Formats: sequence, C-alpha cells, structure tokens
Amino acid sequence: MRNNRLLKTLAIIFTFALIAAACGDDDDGTTAAPATTTAAAATTTAAAATTTAAPAAPAAPAGESFRVALFTPGTADDLSWSNAWDDGAQLAAAANPLIEITHVELLNEADAFVQQGSAFAEEGFDFLIFAHGAMVDPALEVATNFPDTQICLSPHHASQEMLAATPDNLCWIDIDQHNANFLTGVIAALVTKTGKVGTINGFEFPALTRQPEGFHLGARCVNPDIGFSQEYINTWTDTAVAKAATQALIAGGADVIMSATDSAVLGIIDAAQEADSQVWVVPAYYDSITLGPDVVLTSSVHGLAEAATAMIERAFAGEIGPASFHSFDATNNPGIVAAPLYDNADALDAESKAIFDDIDARVRSGAITIPDETEGAVTIGAVGSAADIDVESIGCTPGTAAPAGESFRVALFTPGTADDLSWSNAWDDGAQLAAAANPLIEITHVELLNEADAFVQQGSAFAEEGFDFLIFAHGAMVDPALEVATNFPDTQICLSPHHASQEMLAATPDNLCWIDIDQHNANFLTGVIAALVTKTGKVGTINGFEFPALTRQPEGFHLGARCVNPDIGFSQEYINTWTDTAVAKAATQALIAGGADVIMSATDSAVLGIIDAAQEADSQVWVVPAYYDSITLGPDVVLTSSVHGLAEAATAMIERAFAGEIGPASFHSFDATNNPGIVAAPLYDNADALDAESKAIFDDIDARVRSGAITIPDETEGAVTIGAVGSAAEINVESIGCTPAN
Repeated sequence: MRNNRLLKTLAIIFTFALIAAACGDDDDGTTAAPATTTAAAATTTAAAATTTAAPAAPAAPAGESFRVALFTPGTADDLSWSNAWDDGAQLAAAANPLIEITHVELLNEADAFVQQGSAFAEEGFDFLIFAHGAMVDPALEVATNFPDTQICLSPHHASQEMLAATPDNLCWIDIDQHNANFLTGVIAALVTKTGKVGTINGFEFPALTRQPEGFHLGARCVNPDIGFSQEYINTWTDTAVAKAATQALIAGGADVIMSATDSAVLGIIDAAQEADSQVWVVPAYYDSITLGPDVVLTSSVHGLAEAATAMIERAFAGEIGPASFHSFDATNNPGIVAAPLYDNADALDAESKAIFDDIDARVRSGAITIPDETEGAVTIGAVGSAADIDVESIGCTPGTAAPAGESFRVALFTPGTADDLSWSNAWDDGAQLAAAANPLIEITHVELLNEADAFVQQGSAFAEEGFDFLIFAHGAMVDPALEVATNFPDTQICLSPHHASQEMLAATPDNLCWIDIDQHNANFLTGVIAALVTKTGKVGTINGFEFPALTRQPEGFHLGARCVNPDIGFSQEYINTWTDTAVAKAATQALIAGGADVIMSATDSAVLGIIDAAQEADSQVWVVPAYYDSITLGPDVVLTSSVHGLAEAATAMIERAFAGEIGPASFHSFDATNNPGIVAAPLYDNADALDAESKAIFDDIDARVRSGAITIPDETEGAVTIGAVGSAAEINVESIGCTPAN
C-alpha cells in the first residue's frame, strides 16, 4: 500500500499546477484550461445525521440537489492548494447527499474563469467557488451577469469600500494562511542548530508575502534575533531555480527552509537531501510529509479544506449573506496547523514541545495576534515587515517556556501502521486530528500489535509510564484490555470495536470503556451501490476471518444490496487471512467465474489480490475496499470504499477523555446516525457507473439510514442480528425500512 502513496507523490511532478491562487495579481504564464477540463466529483456521498426521511417511493431523492462548482488552478490530487479545496468540498458532500460537487481543474487565466463560471451559472448551478485570489475581476463580471447565482472568491481580504461595491450575490473569503506559517516558524526556531532559517518564495504580493513574513515572525516569537534570509524566485514550478536558491540559503547557514511555492518545493527538498548536514524543509498548503520524509519537518497546513466545507454548508443553508466577507484564522479554523512531525518528532525535545504548545494555544485563544497582510496598524504584507515588529506587542514572550497546561498523553495501539490506507491509518488520522486541535494532547502510536501478550506488555508499560489514555484499537483484545485496566485502575483505557452487553458492563472496571463503531453501516451503503451498478445481478465478498464483528461487514453489504433487489445473487468466501494476496486473488477469481461483478473486501492488505483479479478479468469487475478511502489502490476497478468512520470516532473519544467525559465502565456507540464519517466513499472518475435514477435511489436510502428510517441490525444485539454467516439472506428487508422496487 505504501507504494501507491509514493506513486501519487511522484505523480505530482506532472500534475502540480500554478498556485497563483495564494495569489494576488501574479500569474506564471500558464494558458487557460480548455472548457471541457471538468472533473465531476462523485456525488455518491453520505447524508448528515439530521437529514429527514424521504417518502416511501423507492426512487425518491431526499430533496432537490444543491450543485456546487469549484474552480481551481491545480488538480484534485496535487497535494497542494487545489487538493485541499477539493477535500473540503468532498467532505461537505459526504455529510449531505443533496450536495453535488463538480470540480473544474487547471484554470489560471481570467478568460477561462469567466467562460467556465458563466457556463456553470447558465447551467443553473447553485454555488460557484473561485478558489484563485487573482480572479477578482472575473468573479465580479460573472456575479454581475448572473445575479441569481451565489459566487464566492478566495483568498481576498475585502475592504469596506470594496464590500460597498460588491454585487449581493458575491462573497469574499479570506483564510489567514500565514497563521500556519507563523506556527511552523515557531517550530523552525526551536529546531534550528545554526540559528538561521529561511524561505523560498514564488512571487512578491501581499497575499503571498504574508506567508514568509509570518514564518519569520513566528520564529522571532521564540528568538527575536534569529537569522533569516529569503529569496523570491518568480516561479511556482521551476525546481531547478528553487534548488539553486535553496543551496544559496544553505551555504549562508540556514538549516530550516520554508517553501512558499508550489511544485518548486521539490527542488527545495532535493537541495536539502543533498546537503552535507541536516536541513529541514517546511512545505505549505497541505500536509506534505510524503514528499521527503527524511527532510520534511512539518508543513504549513492552511485550513483550506475546513473553509471550503464551511462555505458550502453556509451556501446550502442560505447563510452566505449579501455582499459578504468571511474570515477564517487560527482562532476559528482548527485546520490551520503546523502538521505533525511524524517520524521526525525527536527534532523537538520536551522543553521545545512545551514552548510550541504554549504559543500555539495562545495563537488560538487570540492572546497572540498575528497581523494581517494589509489591514490594521501593523501589517505583514510587505517584504521585511516581520523584522520591524516588536514581538512582545503582539503577545509573544520570547525566552519563556511556560506551557499552557499539563500535557494529556494518549497511546494508540493498532495491528497495522499509520500509513496502511486501512484500519490503523484511519485510527491514526483521528488521533492526529485531535492533537492538531488541542496542543495539550500528545499522541504515541504503537504499531503492528496482533498478539494478546504484546497488548498486555505494551499497555502495561505505557500505563506505568503515566500515560493518561490508552486506546486498544483491536476488537480481539478484550481480555488484555480487562487485564491492563484491572492492574492500572488510574489509567483510562478504551477498546474498539466491541459491543458490550449490560452483563459485561456490570463486570467492567470503572477505568475501562468499550467503543463500538457500526462499520457495517458503511458496508450496507456500498452494498446499495453494488446492487445499482451490477450488470450480472451477482455481487460477492472476500472476507478475512469469521467472527461477529467481521461477519457483520459482508452481511451488511449483502443486506444493502437486498435493500435494492431482494433477489440479488450473492456469494462470499472466508479466506482466513488478512494479508495473503495470492489466496485473495484465487478466491476472487472463483467469484468472478461464478458471475459476480462487484466484490467487496473485508480483509486488510489482501485487498490487493482482489484488485489484481479484477484488473485481469475479461470484463469490468468492480472492487469495494473497506476502512479507508482506497481509490488510489486501483482507480480503474475501485468503485467506492466502505469508509467506517474510524477517524471521527478516534477524535471524539480522545476529546471525551481529555474533557473527563468517558464515564465509568461505559459503552460508546457510533453509527451512521451520529457519525458522518461512516460513508460510501466518492466514486470519483467512476461516477458514471451510477445513472441519475440510480443516484436518486442511493441518496434516498442513504438519507433514510441516517435518519433512522432504515434500521440496520446489530451483529449480536436485538431481535434480528447480522453477525452470523448467511444472516442477511434471512431478513425481510421491508421489516427494516427498505422499499425495494417490485
């Protein structure tokens, strides 16, 4: 699975587009994307938990669709500006099945924005987002010509005078991206061995210049006299120019270098990797650790995805307001962060980590006020401006190391790794999100634990070390959890997944909690899609081992398919392995020979064998992986993924533990009614596999699952259960709320 990430990383060399978006009035000479360069993002997404049920007619959608067109200068997978905006748009769609996203990529010319914006407005789209700060005039033109279409542009800090001249249907969005650069500047000052840091920047204009100046100001918040050098290279993409400029900074002594470019960052990384001693690189926009794990220290993550989600939700709710300005900064956007240091965490010692946590907390509380690039008595949009600011005047207290509070240490124990694109990856994502939102939370991830003795040993060691919260993310480790909790009664421990009965809760130590995530709700939803897509009328699953918490997944998939067609053909195979790709491939080939053309995986890395068999099939066979959105594993055959909401549950449980809200001997349940992360992943470029009528059927069923109108059985609790092999075939689907077409 790691190879697929590397392939995607390498692909950005060819797909990075100009980030003139960050982006005032400068371009880098690119030509406009053709009018046909539109990529319709998948609209097969989940409803919010508050979605009301649709009428009983089988194909009735939950309501009228709300169509959003997102226009960006790059692509949806560029690991940069456009990728982040797309992520946020897809999250909004995943939470509300009425929202449909179309992403128009590679637009960098004003004429192209006018042409494309006008075309989508004329088509009747409800909301247009121009994610390109240099396109103010095109936004004004399209808004004026189409007064009934809501349009927003980002980034742009609109003055009162500009707001007075803005059409009612146009809004401006500013995201104080430089807040993230400030935070990574703090880290740079704490890590540097030479006392010198620097930046390589694209073009000089306020919305870009605030980024290197913010970085310098953050470094000065720790050490007002820190050495700082920077170079404007007048390109976003030329890696050779960036490399040469970086080598000059390194020769001058800089050992932490921030990028305020786009794909030119690869040249910065190249220079750092060739340096004679450790030189750290800090990319921008997106968490870019995969670009060079040996030299990427952290990333300035600008909160673009969170802003995109928020603005689409506001537009859907009719809450944009006439001629309005929407501002996001580190006080109201938890996505504006310094990315985790991952395997380079040792670069910050405990004292330095305490200093960073203190500054981060004070930035988020407003106790430290980072200047704007153009507005206010003190600004940061001109080259060299950070050097002239008295850092104490903005709330910094250089030379002090008082933390904002005691750290809250969390140990996460998983059977896989933090980058396996599966179960463990999802738990790690959620843990990192909790830490990113709260500087007092510290995460230690203990990977590759699969034996009971190992869980007891590791859990006991971390409890003895004084960790505050242990998460056993392995449903087979009930006995080890009970043992460690009994031996360390002052340590809060939770295990997932496990559906604890009342009898079990009565015998549970007060410091132990059980978490159940109804993962099979996502499998049910992908089963619906499978039944709508199959050409043969036969679907199937390849499963790891037979036990209720796993068996509910293929049975849920079958039940979802039967919600559409009660007589659908279904076959499955338990292969008694999570990882053996050869066994999985052979089992998949047998299912394909039997006519199945949509096959779900309830395994781990063995899914690669399923994908291999599908790719070698004589006709189209679709694969549905589980746990994580796994489109990158095989875009030609991966139809959707059963995304189980593990990250959301992890974040929620860590936040509850931090707040002291776990409760004694408690049970915490997550399902599709209260966890918006339990979804069928987008179909991406395979969206055409679902026609409009099928899409409407899916949206209706999805909404009724989330409202509770369709009740998906539990694996062990209740009059009807789904934890035994073949149980889905025995259920009357109308009894759970399905209304299949006759």
